[in-house]
Amino acid sequence: MEIFALNFYRKKNSNLLYILLFGFLTALLAYIGITQETKNILGIIIIAGMFFDGFCLFFLYMTLDNRPLVAINENGLKAIYHQPSFIKWEDIKEVFEQTTSGQYSNDTFICLNLKNKRLLEKQNLYYKFGTWINTKTGFGEINIWGSILKFSSQELLFILSYLATEKDVKKRRKFINSYKMKVF
Repeated sequence: MEIFALNFYRKKNSNLLYILLFGFLTALLAYIGITQETKNILGIIIIAGMFFDGFCLFFLYMTLDNRPLVAINENGLKAIYHQPSFIKWEDIKEVFEQTTSGQYSNDTFICLNLKNKRLLEKQNLYYKFGTWINTKTGFGEINIWGSILKFSSQELLFILSYLATEKDVKKRRKFINSYKMKVF
């Protein structure tokens, strides 16, 4: 079992819990209010509420998940929501930052492109399609959502860039140990 020296966790977002509570109360009120006259309209509302609650449960899982999003050691990095989950430093061709700007939010992504494309062949169809879309839109083959990390995405970009280019394992270990004192 690999031991990871640096672990990067997500920010906790209590707004997702409020959204889940709102969805649950909406479904409960719709269920209580069902009568024969309103059965058709409320049936549509309940079906829409079930989809909404499914998304809420997914976000609740992500909020309560205490695993690190990214874990780093001198051999490579592990990103828990990606396939392949463990990537050796030697397999990383490029590390760059990509930002999106929208009407309501600006998001930062740390993007990785791999030298060894065989690692991507192990992905299931869902990940292969996502990787294809990401590369066509200017993102990397593997993307880490920097905006939700507790840690600065700029500093994570610096750490990943350095470790991906450094060939000496001892220098990587020393670099990682210099960051161990910080709280992530």
